[in-house]
Amino acid sequence: MLRTRTAITGRQVAQRIEQYIHSRLAVLQAVYDEPNDTIDSAESAFRARATSVLNSFPEFQAINWIDADHVIRWVTPEERNPGVVGADLSQHAVAGPCINRAAERNAPCATPPIELLQGGRGFATYIPAGAPGEHAGFINGVFRIESLLEACLTSSVTQDFDYVIMDDAGEIRRSGLATQEADAPRIDTPHAVRVADRIWHLALIPKKHQIPTNAMAIAIGGLGCALALALGFGTHRLLSTLRAVNNRTREIRAIYDAYPDIQLRIRLDRTILEHHGKAEGLLPRNSVVGQHVCDVFSPAASDAIVTALSNLPASGREHCLFGVPDEHPNRHYEARLVPFGDDEALVIVRDVTERVHADERQRRMMAELDHRVKNTLAAVLSLSDQTAMTTDSQAAFRTTFAGRIRSLARTHDALAARRWTAVDLRRTIESIVLGDVHLTGRVHLTGEDMELGPEAANPLSLTLHELKTNALKYGALSGSTGDIDIRWSRTDDDAHVVITWSEAGGPPVDRDPTPGLGLALIRGFIQHELGGTVDLDFQPAGLTCRIRIPIRRGSAQKPEAAGLTAEP
Repeated sequence: MLRTRTAITGRQVAQRIEQYIHSRLAVLQAVYDEPNDTIDSAESAFRARATSVLNSFPEFQAINWIDADHVIRWVTPEERNPGVVGADLSQHAVAGPCINRAAERNAPCATPPIELLQGGRGFATYIPAGAPGEHAGFINGVFRIESLLEACLTSSVTQDFDYVIMDDAGEIRRSGLATQEADAPRIDTPHAVRVADRIWHLALIPKKHQIPTNAMAIAIGGLGCALALALGFGTHRLLSTLRAVNNRTREIRAIYDAYPDIQLRIRLDRTILEHHGKAEGLLPRNSVVGQHVCDVFSPAASDAIVTALSNLPASGREHCLFGVPDEHPNRHYEARLVPFGDDEALVIVRDVTERVHADERQRRMMAELDHRVKNTLAAVLSLSDQTAMTTDSQAAFRTTFAGRIRSLARTHDALAARRWTAVDLRRTIESIVLGDVHLTGRVHLTGEDMELGPEAANPLSLTLHELKTNALKYGALSGSTGDIDIRWSRTDDDAHVVITWSEAGGPPVDRDPTPGLGLALIRGFIQHELGGTVDLDFQPAGLTCRIRIPIRRGSAQKPEAAGLTAEP
């Protein structure tokens, strides 16, 4: 009889511990989310979810974020874990190998028992986050062993036995009286407890009232146990079921509270068991509980979620992106799935439209940057060759060429201020023409605030630089009395901008100047690069240059690219 009770209790204890730890690992996986646009917002979201889990489950000592280089970045709670932020775990004797195993297996891994900073024994788990082989980092959950075992092993389970938990390295924990009853027999059970990638072993020690002293006691005890088992079996099962339901409800509620999004609990057969959060048109307004995923989601969404559910048992974590073209053609959603128990999954659906749009903006910006850098390098090479052909000394070359390169550098500053999506016309003119302090008061700007396409930045800046250089050498700025008036305005069709450069007060201007590199550059920049027009009027009172260019690429037919830079 004792052997039978030992076998039953051993199986119950092992199953409870393993299921309890498995559910906590699922809770930890739900803490992670894809990073947002900024590090600060990602950190605050992680801390909020981690704090919610810590408040719900006292067996957690801490929940931390480890980056891909194995450095501790975020610690929750900070006040109980001082001085650990910034620690490199890659060479740590215990944590380092565990993190490496988690990365290689793409699955949660656990350390052997460790001494916690706050006292007591515990163990740490590391769960890889992100795509396999490209992990963004690791979720680090630190457990208190004593609190965990007390939470999952109620007195009704261990009322007749104390227990001893061991691993291959030795004993992990004994329950209260196990150390006092040294004369009681220790019975090793065949039931193993899987803790992530580690195995715990279980032994039971019968309490004194369970150890028979003679044959009569054996007979009486056997009869009593049989009656007790017969009478109490139904009640025990009912109470155990209620406790399991309460524990499961508490676990799910903690995850729901940590996420303001749509949460679903779904069986692996695609049946929806529970639904929380506002669907906002993603799901029908009536209840979806009990329905099949394919009956409530759009075809695109259901295909993505069903595929992820199919892969979940093997991968341990899935996520998918989908749209709802009929109801929300311009919105994007993401579903993240983690296992919950043997045949269920928690599915968290988020609206990630802003993130998708931000990624798209980033891709466009990088493509534009790549395009502009190539054109800039081509322009630098061409300017170098042309400047060398029109200067007669090394000093003259250095001065002329350096001025043109500085103009390009200022253009890049203006583009960076608009994240390479546009260029501010007024700022560009001020940067190129008014870069010299001694010109203050001699250059007058008139025009509305407006932005041009990024493709206009380099050609326009170099054009303004050539006009300014010509004015300083031969025109209105070569003396102390001349000035320049720069005006710009939109055309009636709002597709072009006309920029007028007017000089006055300088030395008389030759009506028929000898064509030089400066004029060739201006025509090349405006006509060939931007598909615009240039009108140069050399009046004795001063030069007037009228430039007409598209406000944005595509607003005018662009001629065949030729001249000084690579084709846009």
